[in-house]
Amino acid sequence: MIKQLKKHLKEKKKEWLNILNNHAVTDTEKPLEDYAKGALDAYIEIDEMIDRTERNAKDTEETRRVRELADAQAGLA
Repeated sequence: MIKQLKKHLKEKKKEWLNILNNHAVTDTEKPLEDYAKGALDAYIEIDEMIDRTERNAKDTEETRRVRELADAQAGLA
């Protein structure tokens, strides 16, 4: 599920970057620059939050394994 979300975020970031780079406007000729910047910033922030969460989960799992190994070795001593 995370992989699908990351793929979706990547696609959306590309779309909004394209809108921003092409100076797109609405049908009433209002520039989409501010909206595109906001959307792009939001997608980037969500992507970074997912990366941080995954790193923290991995660190927590590694810490748990080290602790279990240390406890097991202490029990054998």
